[in-house]
Amino acid sequence: MFPAGPLTRRTLIEIHPFDNVICKLAMTGRLVLDVLNHGVDALPNAGGQFPQVSGLTMVVDTQAAEGHRVHDVRVNGAPLDPNKTYTVAIPDFLLKAGDGYTMFSGARVLVGPEAGNLITTALEHYVADKKIVGADVDSRITLR
Repeated sequence: MFPAGPLTRRTLIEIHPFDNVICKLAMTGRLVLDVLNHGVDALPNAGGQFPQVSGLTMVVDTQAAEGHRVHDVRVNGAPLDPNKTYTVAIPDFLLKAGDGYTMFSGARVLVGPEAGNLITTALEHYVADKKIVGADVDSRITLR
C-alpha cells in the first residue's frame, strides 16, 4: 500500500516492476468468462492469477466447482454476451500463458507485445493527465 501524496516515476516502477507491455485482444464473451473463472479458481487462497478488471462486475461463488464460480457478469452494466466480441487489455505476461492463462492462444491479437506500451509508461501518462487519481469505482467483484 502506498500512502496518499505525489506519485513519482520511481513509485510507479515500484508498483509495476516487471516491465509488462499492454496487449489488446478481441475475444468472445465465452472466452472472457473462461478467463474470469481461471482467475478465481484458487479462491479462497490468494493467487497471482486473480483478475484485475475495470468496467466489469461479477459474482464469485467460492463454493462452486472450479470453472463454474463466476456468474452475473456485467460489462459496463450490460450482461456479458457469450457470443459478442469484446476488446480486452492484458499484460504480455498473461498473453504468454503466465499464471496459467493458456486460453489466450485462440484470441485475435490486436496489439501485441512488440507494439504495445509499457504499463508503467501508460500509468505515468494517465496520472500526468488526470492530476488526481482515486479508487476505481467502475469495477466490483462480489464473493460469496
